Amino acid sequence: MLNNEGNPLLPVVVRVGPNVKETLLDVSLDALSKKRQAESGDSLSYEAARMAVLNEAQIVCTTLSCAGYSMFSQLKQGFDTVLIDEAAQAVEVSTLIPLKYACRRLIMVGDPQQLPATVFSDHATQHNYEQSLFLRL
Repeated sequence: MLNNEGNPLLPVVVRVGPNVKETLLDVSLDALSKKRQAESGDSLSYEAARMAVLNEAQIVCTTLSCAGYSMFSQLKQGFDTVLIDEAAQAVEVSTLIPLKYACRRLIMVGDPQQLPATVFSDHATQHNYEQSLFLRL
C-alpha cells in the first residue's frame, strides 16, 4: 500500500482480543497500552492508554465476538470499513456485531461451497440461526 505521496504506507495496526499469537504480541492492544502507559510516566491510566492506542489505530483486527466490546463504542470515530473474513462460516447474528458502529463499507470474504455457518443447538437450527449473512445476501 502506498500513501498519498507514493511512499510505502505503514498503517498503525492493533490486535484486540484474547489468545493473541506470539507473532502478533507486538501489536496486541494489551502490549501497546502498557507501552503507552509506561511512556507517559504512568500519568495515563491503563484505560486511557488503551483508548489512545485504539483511537490512533488505522487497522483494528479482532473476532466478531470481540467486536462487541464496549470500548469500541467509546472511540472518537467509527470504522470506515469492516472486513469480515470467512464470512460464509459466521452465523448471521454474529456478523451483525461489528456493523453496529455504522461503517460506510462492508466487505465479506468467504466461500459458500466450504464450511457453512455452524450451530450446535437443535433449537437454534429450528429457527434458522445457522444461516450466514454471506449466504443470505
